Amino acid sequence: APELFVKKTGPAEGILGEQVVYTIEYGNPGKASAQGVVLKDTLPSQLQFVEATPAPDDVDGKVLTWNVGTLKRNQKGKIRLVTKAISQNPRTAINTVALTSKEATPKTGTALTKILAPNVYIVKEGPAMVRKGQKANYTLTVKNQGTGPARNVVVRDKIPAGMKYKTRVNGMTLRWKLGTLAAGQKKTIRYTLGTPKVGTFDNTAKVYMGRKKKVRHKTKLRTRVVAPSLKITKDGQRKVYLHRSLTYTITIQNDGDAPARQLTIIDTLPTQLDYIRSTPRGIYRAAKKGKLATVTWKIPEVKANSKKVITLLVRAKITGRCKNGVKLICKDPEPPFVPTMEAFAPLKIEGIPAVHISSYDTEDPCEVGRQTIYIIECMNEGTSPCTIVVMKDRIPVEMEYVGAKGPTPHKFKDGMVYFEPVPILQ
Repeated sequence: APELFVKKTGPAEGILGEQVVYTIEYGNPGKASAQGVVLKDTLPSQLQFVEATPAPDDVDGKVLTWNVGTLKRNQKGKIRLVTKAISQNPRTAINTVALTSKEATPKTGTALTKILAPNVYIVKEGPAMVRKGQKANYTLTVKNQGTGPARNVVVRDKIPAGMKYKTRVNGMTLRWKLGTLAAGQKKTIRYTLGTPKVGTFDNTAKVYMGRKKKVRHKTKLRTRVVAPSLKITKDGQRKVYLHRSLTYTITIQNDGDAPARQLTIIDTLPTQLDYIRSTPRGIYRAAKKGKLATVTWKIPEVKANSKKVITLLVRAKITGRCKNGVKLICKDPEPPFVPTMEAFAPLKIEGIPAVHISSYDTEDPCEVGRQTIYIIECMNEGTSPCTIVVMKDRIPVEMEYVGAKGPTPHKFKDGMVYFEPVPILQ
């Protein structure tokens, strides 16, 4: 009589989304041929048919049928069955094959496969804020927190334009091949970017898995690159009279989004000006050995989007034109480097012409018929020369003109003595 046997073997574990391959072996170890032999494999819900060698004669949903026909004595057969794991519910796939014939007792074979699933995720760590010129260090951690191995794992991190990787600043994508991550395994990637520009930059990292490189997880980290933006101005009147005081306003403005620290402000006074005082109080150093006088202030910090104001009171002591300069030196220990900058305020110092005139006579009272002399004195009591000084004197009707003497030629007309202009009166 014929006798049937069937055996199904396959992996103890399969990975969700990947192929699971089984081998079906069957035969007739009996003493006679088996007629009308049929092999049926019923796939569980977790598996999907892909292909088989040889191909089934019929596919009806999850049921695969091979019409073997006559199976002679001691004849054997083998089928390679390829499936795909599509579900973990339930986690264990019970795959049963049945072999039947007209004469022999039916036989079955079962293969148990636990369907596992990888689950990869990515975490990105780095600075939320960094100063321009500093290095930005980033860490990518990829972990498989699933129950099965994650194969063909690839990480891609898009570097935005404006951040620098080695010599490139126009944006690029970094790529790492991590291979296979076992369940619970993690890998860490570290890299450093330069920060040549100010701005807000988003770095997006993605982890891919499988031959089709499907995105499994992504993360985004925002880094703000900040820097101080300093400028110094000096304002004050452009003209002042000799011996008068004037006030300069020195403004240190930080229009950036980071503080500026360790500032030194030095105002150099020209020889035409004398220092009186300043607010806040500065350190005054008098002129010495050919060096001009200076006033120095130390400012620990100017916060982002703020300013510091210094008022400087001086006195004009020499006429002429001069230029009062102030210098800003930044020794901030953190980048970026801030170059020394200066501001200037031009000034013209003028004197004030002030003519004082007095007159007295040598004979007073004077008898009728006698002579008296009027002495007229004109003096410049100001701080600037008087020019084109014209002197005129009217003779009273009770008096008679006799003569005159002065610094310039003169003439007498209609009771008035006219002296030609004095070019300059110091």
